[in-house]
Amino acid sequence: MYPFTFCKCFFCHEAEQFTANLISRNHPDIEIISPEVDWGEPEKFLSQFCEKRIHVFLFCLDKNPTAILNFINELQNHSQFAHHPMVLFSQDCQNLTAAFWLLRPFCAVPLPLTAKRALHFSNYVQHYYDIYEKENQQVLELDFPSGSYRFPINDILFAEASNRKVLLHMQNASITNEEQIVELPLSFQHFIKILPPNSLLQSHRSFLINPRNVLKVDKKQDHWTAQFYHSNEQAFISRSYKKQILDSIFTHIHKNNSIIAKTQLPKD
Repeated sequence: MYPFTFCKCFFCHEAEQFTANLISRNHPDIEIISPEVDWGEPEKFLSQFCEKRIHVFLFCLDKNPTAILNFINELQNHSQFAHHPMVLFSQDCQNLTAAFWLLRPFCAVPLPLTAKRALHFSNYVQHYYDIYEKENQQVLELDFPSGSYRFPINDILFAEASNRKVLLHMQNASITNEEQIVELPLSFQHFIKILPPNSLLQSHRSFLINPRNVLKVDKKQDHWTAQFYHSNEQAFISRSYKKQILDSIFTHIHKNNSIIAKTQLPKD
């Protein structure tokens, strides 16, 4: 799955700092590119994206607002980017007002940033990120003589080894706070090899967990345990996997949270 990608251009220091903070804390799986930009040659700029998909453009208007607005207008007139999500930052509200008259709809973020403006930007990004995740949901497909299976990765809670088989613990959407356990006739090591990349993470020699669905990590014992939404079962986290698992779980637990507290922005 290709990464969700920001393209940022003509950035000022404040916008640079804020977007970097948002991504590192809430969406570390987002890729940021900062291409070379000559606002007099939009075609040269666009040619850089022939083999890369951009999901959201970020522009700061303060360096040369007239030239940048004309550049964005050219970009929006290009068939590939006519309806692309765009965020425009500026310390001068007149620049944003001029943009409303010249450009197609975009997300305006006046500077300096406040909590309300940060939340507005965060919600805008989250909306398109959710669309991206839905369109690119990973699926695990398995075919055995006894039957064929198709599991959306997001519905898997965890997997565990059991007598040369794999028990797959699934979220059961039809029953609140219940899970469904599917027994797969293959070895645990074989199961690890056929998993899609960036899906389940090994937490123990006998467990794989889905960091998206972890409710809590219990650190009270030497062997940590992961607890899940929609399940009363738990998976072990051994010493060698602790840091990797905790980093990944932290990412998914906090991905949808408001960034206000994290960015420590001034109140309105």
